[in-house]
Amino acid sequence: MGSIKTENPGLFNISYKLEWVTDAFGNKVRTLKEPKEIDSVKFDIILSVPNDLDATEFILSGPEGAMLEKVGGGFKLSEGVASYVEETSP
Repeated sequence: MGSIKTENPGLFNISYKLEWVTDAFGNKVRTLKEPKEIDSVKFDIILSVPNDLDATEFILSGPEGAMLEKVGGGFKLSEGVASYVEETSP
């Protein structure tokens, strides 16, 4: 996807998957899964992402934002409102 440039300050959170393991004393504890796997990524910022100048398909978030989940080769809207737009520029 290339570089990501923020237009305004905001928040960017990455959550990693956890797993239960047994420590040396026989206690069950939660720890980061190894190798590390991303569970979710949440943006609360305005992004400008370089894209293909010839692109004609865009995902445009609503005024309160949108959360997308990566599914296979595409995305699934999991929170908020978003529109699929087919035009020369969003």
